[in-house]
Amino acid sequence: MKELIEEARRELAMRRRFYPKWVRAGRIKQQDADRRIDLMEAIVRRLTRTAGV
Repeated sequence: MKELIEEARRELAMRRRFYPKWVRAGRIKQQDADRRIDLMEAIVRRLTRTAGV
């Protein structure tokens, strides 16, 4: 479970770092970027809660 949480956090950090650049480049819409970041945040919260961390 710890590895799942770490990987989800890593993915969340990558999305926060790259999505703004992708939005500016037209690769992804802002609404989609926001939604995907929100979803990954929810995954991290759920995994953390489930693990009791």
